[in-house]
Amino acid sequence: MDKNRKRAQEVFARIGFEDKVVPLSVARDNSAVITTDECYLVGYEDQDGVECNEDGTYDDGCICYACGTDLGTDTFAVCPNCDAQLK
Repeated sequence: MDKNRKRAQEVFARIGFEDKVVPLSVARDNSAVITTDECYLVGYEDQDGVECNEDGTYDDGCICYACGTDLGTDTFAVCPNCDAQLK
């Protein structure tokens, strides 16, 4: 990984759930239970909701956290949009 590209500060897991049909009364009182066999890992994202890998790296390039600019796969020492120093 290029030293100028950032990693996610914190990685979050996106979890999906199978559709579950319950009686309206159960849905209204929020008593439905979702078990682990009804959910699955969809992917990973950073604190800003940008998709990343499990280790916090990005497949499609660098994101500037100062302004949110997607820098693509180009490498910069400074963001060309906001002049923030990239690490």
